[in-house]
Amino acid sequence: MKMKRVLSLGCLILAMSLLLTGCTGPAPLPEGMDKETVIAEGQEVMDELLAGEYELVLARFREDIRSQKDKEITVDVIKQLVDEHIVPEELGKFVEVGNAQAEGVTEPEAEPHGVAVFHCKYEKEKVAFGFAFDVDMNLIGLSIARQ
Repeated sequence: MKMKRVLSLGCLILAMSLLLTGCTGPAPLPEGMDKETVIAEGQEVMDELLAGEYELVLARFREDIRSQKDKEITVDVIKQLVDEHIVPEELGKFVEVGNAQAEGVTEPEAEPHGVAVFHCKYEKEKVAFGFAFDVDMNLIGLSIARQ
């Protein structure tokens, strides 16, 4: 249960940063990051998630994020997040990625990072996937939310 809360907290922080930056349009990416790379890396992680390749997703997380004391991210934690939000009986079949965008977070109190956001259409609902990357393109956060 603790693992679920930890990943949920990380997802909440990522979602809040997406909402705040979404109000004024996409924020610029940190120096050294470019939109195409952030979106391409995010697409790869999303493809791995949807294919059930959770080991590959886990390997993308930066080591200090992956193995925080009492907050370890594991394959089971990632699988549980996907299973909670991607329920085929409720969503229907995947239709398409509606749009993708990249934006930055560069506030002094936060680690500079880029976020790739994908708004995906399923037959019955829409789902947003968010992937946060540090300036070295290591995965530092992910979120899945129904819209």
